[in-house]
Amino acid sequence: SAQSKSKSLLTLPFFDDFSRGDSNPAPENWSDSYVIINQTYAINPPTIGVATFDAINQKGELYENLSSSSSIMDTLTSQPINLDYPEKDSLYLSFQYQPKGLGEAPDPNDSLVVEFFSVGNSNWIRAWSASANFLDSTVREKYILSKKIVTQKATSIANHFFNVMLPITSDQFMKEGFKFRFMNYASLPSNTQVPSIRGNGDHWHIDLVYLNRARNYVDSLPNDVGFTKPLSSLLKNYQSIPWKHFVSEAKQAELTDPLTLNIQYSNLGPDKWDITRRFIITDLSNLNAPYPASGGSYPILAYRTEEYIRDYEYDFLSNWEDSAKYSLESYLITNSPEKYLRWNDTIRYTQQFINYYAYDDGSAENGYGIFGEGSDNGRVAVKYHSYLPDSLNQI
Repeated sequence: SAQSKSKSLLTLPFFDDFSRGDSNPAPENWSDSYVIINQTYAINPPTIGVATFDAINQKGELYENLSSSSSIMDTLTSQPINLDYPEKDSLYLSFQYQPKGLGEAPDPNDSLVVEFFSVGNSNWIRAWSASANFLDSTVREKYILSKKIVTQKATSIANHFFNVMLPITSDQFMKEGFKFRFMNYASLPSNTQVPSIRGNGDHWHIDLVYLNRARNYVDSLPNDVGFTKPLSSLLKNYQSIPWKHFVSEAKQAELTDPLTLNIQYSNLGPDKWDITRRFIITDLSNLNAPYPASGGSYPILAYRTEEYIRDYEYDFLSNWEDSAKYSLESYLITNSPEKYLRWNDTIRYTQQFINYYAYDDGSAENGYGIFGEGSDNGRVAVKYHSYLPDSLNQI
C-alpha cells in the first residue's frame, strides 16, 4: 500500500557521521554493511568515527575479484529516501573523504565513487568520483553530472579531509525512493619483487554524510559541535596491564600526576555555542558509585577546535579479585534541537585490567613481512616490562 511504502522511506535530513561506536553502518540509514565503521583508521577526522572502504569483505577476507586491475570492492548504500521536492528546494548531498589515513594509499587508478539511484529507470547513475595522486599530493574529482573536474591540493592528502558538495537537480532523482551509494575501486599492486604479497589496502575514509534541502554551495557542514578524538587508555605505556601487576611501581610509571582526562572537540559550523563538559568514571565492579566530574561551561567559536584537560583524583579499587574494569565517559551538553546530531556528543572507553599486557588497542593499521636473501631466519621481538615476576602462557 502507498501508506506502508511512505512509512519505510527516510525523510530529510539524512545525516550520519559514523560516531555511534558500532563497527557496522547503522541499519536505519544504510542497507548494506561491507564497510568498517571505526575510530582509529583516519587521521584527524572532523568528528569521531569514519566509514572505511578497503579491499576486504565482511568476513575479513580479500575480495575474490581483487586483481592488478582496479574493480569495485566495498559498497555503502543508503536506505530509500523521500526526495519528492521541487527543484527550487536546492538539494545537496555533502560529505568529507580522506585517502589512506593510517591505512594503505590507493593506487593512481583506484577511486572512490558516488552514484545516485534513478527511481524511474531503476538504475544507478554515476555522479562523482575521486582519485588520489600521492606524488604531487593532489586529489582529482570528477563531478560527472555537471561535467566538471576539480583538482584539490593539500600538504599531505593522507591526513586531510576534503569536502564535497553534490547538488541534486534532476527530476529522475527527486522522487520517493531515491538512494545514493559510495563505492571504492581497489587493486593489487603489481609487485614484481615479491609476487606473494597480497594485503588489504587502497583505503578511503568518509565522514559527515549530510543530505538536506534548502542548502547552498557554502553550507557545506552541519551546524554542530562534536568530539573529534576518542578517549584512550589512562596508562602511559600500555593499553592494559594485569590487575595484580597494578602495584605502586606500575601506578607511578603508568599514571600521569595529576590524573587527567583529555578531550578534543570541534565546532563544525558558523554559530558560537555554549558547551557544558561532563565526565563520569564508573567502576564496573560497583555500578552504584559512579564518579562524576564537571568540566564547566565554556563557549566555542565558529570553526574552532578545542582541547580540554580535566585533572581528577580517583582511587582504583575493584570488588573483583582478579580484574578491574572502568568505564570512562565524556559528553558535551549543547542546546542543539537536532537529535540526529547527538551521537558525536558522547565518547566512551573501557579501561581493563585483566590478565594480560597490551601495547595495542586491537585495531590493525599495518602489516609487514620479511623477504629476500637471508630472511630464512628472520625474527620479530617485542619487549614488555613486567611490573611483577609472573609466568607467560600465551601470546
